[in-house]
Amino acid sequence: PRRCPSSAEYCAVVQQQPKPDYHSLAQKITARSENDYERVRAIYKWICDSIDLDLQGRIYDAATCLERRVGMPEAYCRLYLELARCAGIHNVRIIDGKAKDIDGEIDKRGFHYWLCVTLDNGRNILLDPVRGSGFIFHNQFVHNHYVWSWFDVDPEFMIFSHLPENPEDQFLERPLSEAEFRRLPYAPVELVIYNFDIHAHLELALAGELHLPKFFHSSADLIAP
Repeated sequence: PRRCPSSAEYCAVVQQQPKPDYHSLAQKITARSENDYERVRAIYKWICDSIDLDLQGRIYDAATCLERRVGMPEAYCRLYLELARCAGIHNVRIIDGKAKDIDGEIDKRGFHYWLCVTLDNGRNILLDPVRGSGFIFHNQFVHNHYVWSWFDVDPEFMIFSHLPENPEDQFLERPLSEAEFRRLPYAPVELVIYNFDIHAHLELALAGELHLPKFFHSSADLIAP
């Protein structure tokens, strides 16, 4: 997998670039938001709608991501961080770890990145603007219809596909080991959309007794190759 740049390399890239006007953009995005939760939500939605995944694996910084409207997962998160801070949301952390693809395999591109926003009332909001923005289909990036499935994500759903490097970032009463994570099946977003009991599904999956339903999006999906 491609190596993400180190902190020193990232800082060197950023220092060579003119800084975008994140503040004006953040104010525009959140103009109709009445509280911090709505601002967190509005920035997430804008990024999901506006940024494509960098299939070439070249863009890791927020400034280039904003300029070209394309970036790697780290760039999505760094851009979110910049916009959130300019909107007055300061308790935002980038989480790094492993992630599974829709086939349940660990993503071969290496580390994935997502976010945790902590509101003033102490509530943690997990979000993945990369998964929310879209997916790769036939080597093309396709924007997602299920944007909100990856905003304010239930930690018990997130653990089916995201394993943070820091176990505390799982936000579970009992953090899972990597071995347990690898045994979990990939949970499709339809479990959230159709209000499945995520807690019960996680318990069954850990016991090895879960067979997740398969969802089809068109009649073409039912035709065997």
